[in-house]
Amino acid sequence: MLLDMQAWLDGELRMCQALDDFSRAQWLPLLRRGLAEGKIGDASDLLIAFLDSPYKQQVKSEVYTSLRNDAFRCDESSLSWLHYGSWPSDHALTVDEKVAVWQVLKSGYEAKPNDFWSAVAGMLRPPAQAGDPAEVQRIVKSISSHC
Repeated sequence: MLLDMQAWLDGELRMCQALDDFSRAQWLPLLRRGLAEGKIGDASDLLIAFLDSPYKQQVKSEVYTSLRNDAFRCDESSLSWLHYGSWPSDHALTVDEKVAVWQVLKSGYEAKPNDFWSAVAGMLRPPAQAGDPAEVQRIVKSISSHC
């Protein structure tokens, strides 16, 4: 048990070490290479990794397309980022997409067999505009087909 704790602490320490100038210059090419591999969830993981970074806005801009693609392939974390995240207008979802993302996320939380997720689903606020019901349902069906 103690060895496991020490291994965990060593891992945390390595994650907190400062980057030298060369390493810092490599983060964007590495980010782009990772996203190009197309693994679902990578964009969301990168946003989490850079959440408190001075590069946060640039990372958000870089990962948006991959994050959107992951969300539309029913990645729950990516759906959540799109629903809760504040995105510049050039990365904004359409009204219909916003409503569809909200509906898929809410129904996914409601389907979990846990009171916590039911409560989270109840706290999700719908977008201010309703969108076109037929188009919203088409998008919901498209996303849900990957769930």
